[in-house]
Amino acid sequence: MDVHRSRFVPYPASSINALAFSHPNTRTCMGSKAKLHSLRLAIGRANGNIEIWHPTPQSVWHHETTFFQGEGRSVEGLAWIQEPVRVDAEGKTRQGHLRLFSIGYASTVTEWDLATGLPRREVDAGGEVWCIAAQPAWLPQHKYVRSKDKTGGLPGTEEEVEGEWRGQNLVLGCADGSMALVSTADDYLQFDRLIARQTAKKARVLNIAFQNRDVVVASYADSCIRVYDSKKNSLLRTITVGSSRKGDSKSNLIWTVTCLPNGDIVCGDSNGEISIFDGVNLSRISRIAGHDASILSVISSRDGRSIYSTGMDQRTCLYERRAGANGRKYWTKISNRAYHDHDVKTMAAYESSKWNILVSGGVDTNLRIIPIDREGRQLEYHRGVSGLPHTPAVASAASGRLLASWWEREVQLWRIPMNTRGSENESKSGFPMHTGPKRQKFVGKVILKDEEHITSASISDDAQLLVVATVSEIKIFKLEIDSMQNTLRVRKLNDLPESLSDEGARIVQFSPDGKWIAIIRHSNAVHLARIVSDDSSKSGFTVAPTLVVLSKERSRNSDKWQSNPLNPPGVLYDETVNRVCFSDDSRALAVSCLNSSIKTWLLYGREDSTASKIAILSSSTDSDSDSDSDSDSDSDSDSDSDSDSDEEEEDKAYAAQISFFDQTWKPNPSSTPFPLLGSTPLVLSFVAQSTNSTKSPQPNGTPGLHPIRNTPHPQSHDLPAREYTLLAVTAAHKLYELDLSTNLLTEWSKRNTPNTPRDFRDLLDKAMGCVWHVTEKWKRVFVYGSQWVFMFDLGRDFATPIFKELENGHGTAAMVTAGKLDGADGVVIDGSRKRKRGPNEGTSGAGSRKKKADQWGLRVEGQDEPIPWVSEFSDDEGEKDDNDEEDDAEENEDKDEEIADAANLASDADAIMDVDVDVEAKDGDQDQARRQGKEKEQKDSGDATKQPESTEVTTTTLPARFWKTFQYRSVLGVVPFRREDYGEMDEERVEVAVVERPGWELDLPPGYVRVHEESKK
Repeated sequence: MDVHRSRFVPYPASSINALAFSHPNTRTCMGSKAKLHSLRLAIGRANGNIEIWHPTPQSVWHHETTFFQGEGRSVEGLAWIQEPVRVDAEGKTRQGHLRLFSIGYASTVTEWDLATGLPRREVDAGGEVWCIAAQPAWLPQHKYVRSKDKTGGLPGTEEEVEGEWRGQNLVLGCADGSMALVSTADDYLQFDRLIARQTAKKARVLNIAFQNRDVVVASYADSCIRVYDSKKNSLLRTITVGSSRKGDSKSNLIWTVTCLPNGDIVCGDSNGEISIFDGVNLSRISRIAGHDASILSVISSRDGRSIYSTGMDQRTCLYERRAGANGRKYWTKISNRAYHDHDVKTMAAYESSKWNILVSGGVDTNLRIIPIDREGRQLEYHRGVSGLPHTPAVASAASGRLLASWWEREVQLWRIPMNTRGSENESKSGFPMHTGPKRQKFVGKVILKDEEHITSASISDDAQLLVVATVSEIKIFKLEIDSMQNTLRVRKLNDLPESLSDEGARIVQFSPDGKWIAIIRHSNAVHLARIVSDDSSKSGFTVAPTLVVLSKERSRNSDKWQSNPLNPPGVLYDETVNRVCFSDDSRALAVSCLNSSIKTWLLYGREDSTASKIAILSSSTDSDSDSDSDSDSDSDSDSDSDSDSDEEEEDKAYAAQISFFDQTWKPNPSSTPFPLLGSTPLVLSFVAQSTNSTKSPQPNGTPGLHPIRNTPHPQSHDLPAREYTLLAVTAAHKLYELDLSTNLLTEWSKRNTPNTPRDFRDLLDKAMGCVWHVTEKWKRVFVYGSQWVFMFDLGRDFATPIFKELENGHGTAAMVTAGKLDGADGVVIDGSRKRKRGPNEGTSGAGSRKKKADQWGLRVEGQDEPIPWVSEFSDDEGEKDDNDEEDDAEENEDKDEEIADAANLASDADAIMDVDVDVEAKDGDQDQARRQGKEKEQKDSGDATKQPESTEVTTTTLPARFWKTFQYRSVLGVVPFRREDYGEMDEERVEVAVVERPGWELDLPPGYVRVHEESKK
């Protein structure tokens, strides 16, 4: 493999300013499977983007979608609310749908449509909004009320709360000191009233928390906390915090405030102090010097016994309530730890019977997930999530050897050179072939004039066209190569049809032949645009004015829509399209959704350059109508209805079958729908053909297909001759291979999907994309994430023959004793059928379980130099419980798996990253080490002469089934390139560019420097 490690590609990752879980961290909202299924985490960044993440059990966190904003916009606060539970016409109880709101240094609060990712509505608060808080959810008080006949009462009946508002309003804190209440009643958003007007000094409201549904607690920039009654719009109490340490400012800033379940008020200020006030008489209970700099965020645990704080000194501190000698309880600082490399701006927590996690983020752009229950803190690792986008923001023109990367409003283009063995010819892109030292070159960039950020971009394989999409429009650029000056000129195509450019898109993707652009609208409609070569145009290309509508906005199924609280009034959230891909011959298209469903379409017929550019064949009538490339699709569609409504016109366009050069896109004719994969597909790609496969010449059009009077535009019903196979990698890190002819799993997938290598399944950082390497000899796919690259040989089974015999119950004692089992599944070497527990099972939802040495720590043992460090954990100390025995068994299994994986990974020396390994020697060393260990144990026990004879197993050197590396860090994307002078040696290799953005190269502002760090400088 030829790898270009491309750290020269810039990407300005954005800091995290706000975090919010979709469900509150309260006892009454936990434990429901429906709520756990709909749990989401919203991440607001400084560039205005909002990311939606789906946390699932066993630490399977994956990114679902991103809401894009525009230039100069920032997300400074996020809030979720849920509509009240309702009873439908059939008497069924339905959960209210979730709603997401954001603020960002403006006078407005924005509500987002979860399904489309677009702003749903906005409302002006009358001043610059600095903070936002949602009213706690309504809960019945369980008071007994008299029924009408005075015979008795029931707790929490409708009579108890008749006329009471059960929804959740919003309270906004403004820069002038005022606080506004925004009503969310009737699925709407409107300004209601002012709870507090400007203070005398116009002190800024820095943070807001609710003590209960009616009492609002606000922290100000004048060192005060004010408590308001939101119903009466009256001030209840003003608390002055002040400072206790010498040299600290007396008028400090109260950056953050929160309320415990019992009503106590906790705040953190700019002096680094935590202050706790009684919730009834508002007197100070405790003051703790927790940080060396400003505290920016404070949250509490679900039971109110723990408090967490973080701030500018990069530390995360834990405080707990303890009982003193006299029985009086007090708060004390338990621990502090630096999880981040810069200021930590925000935190959020979620606790349930399965999950106990805290998430934090700040200027270093990375998300940290931390276990917070007592057992999790001792037994689990925390984990970090890269701040780079988890949908690759890079693309390549494989033949044109251009690399495109984009962020916000800018696209940059880089030329990647290749070694040409002395050839002086030009490459297909127009650039001269490079024969000297490898050196990339920045050749051009595109900066959009509009404010909207780029949602998606794609470049054609020959590097002639670039398509860029925002939330409001789509633009196409012509890339012109100046081979004399070795530069690139970019020219915008101005004659785009309105049907293409006047609406934005979520995803755009060029087909490999550059003739089609797949467009996924924000409504999840799937469109196709046809690129036509036109010598009369200045750019040499035009876009057909008629779009192929493959799929409209999904119609709502009432039961499904009402049962999922994530579905807003609109399209279904879980049917959001997240991936799209073309086959390598551009005749098959596939899209996947968040609910793991997959849809495919095929291109019928052969291209006929002499046929009409566009022919619209209406399915509602028997007549056909023609259209040139400059005709409008609406005027060419026949219909029996004369209605001018937009909805009917859209239905006509969808019903019509549009032919381009006698080629028509149609849904996959297989009668069987694709099976649901269980979790969201994160990687979707067609299995590539061999790079050196010979292509037979194709006729111009379909032979024997001629127009007649009744059928002026006959259609070919011939399917593409080749068979298409689709690869999907899901969020659970399982590989599925699907056959488009049957819409079922292939035989390879039936055998191997359950046996996906455990090392791959246990990865916490999820897959982002893949690159193929298929020849007559190999059928390999390189799947990559933000921290790793995995190779899988899909031409071989993951499970060895020995493993399959064990599965079928025909394994022999020699096979079991030898331990030659594949590392794909957890089978204990002693032949038992006990399932091996993964490192993420039974955890709090943060990281994997700690090793025992890390749980117990290290100690110094001995007095002579050198003094060794030994583990505090000892197997000989105390009695072992069931968990210890299970852990020991797993450690033995891990050792055996390492031996099997070592033999597997080392067996293919030539094609894997140019790593030369002596397989036979390595296998021999492993077997010899095992035999020596067994001989030593038997000798110590006095049974050295009773060595079993059936432990010898002959290994066969075969190509590796899978391979992995973790030498790449903070991967932005991996893109392929293709040589134009393929020879017998080149066809066995694959060339890629790995775009890395390590954290230490980020351009971050100056941060807090501790005293001991100053001495190091």
